[in-house]
Amino acid sequence: MRNALHRPKRFFGAARNVEEGGSLTIIATALIDTGSKMDEVIYEEFKGTGNMELHLSRKIAEKRVLPGYRLQPFRYA
Repeated sequence: MRNALHRPKRFFGAARNVEEGGSLTIIATALIDTGSKMDEVIYEEFKGTGNMELHLSRKIAEKRVLPGYRLQPFRYA
């Protein structure tokens, strides 16, 4: 069954399917913790398509430490 997220997921998944050399890097952002159920659904759908996550922290950025990101243990996708 296809849904509205099928095409975007295929696009972001294309970074793994480059044949005969080269590489494709796709950088995408997702805003979460907004209180919107739709934001959470979209994030959960796309979370599995990446092989690296960088979590930004509002608390760290408010302390003027830029870029305000949290270091987390590496997880293989």
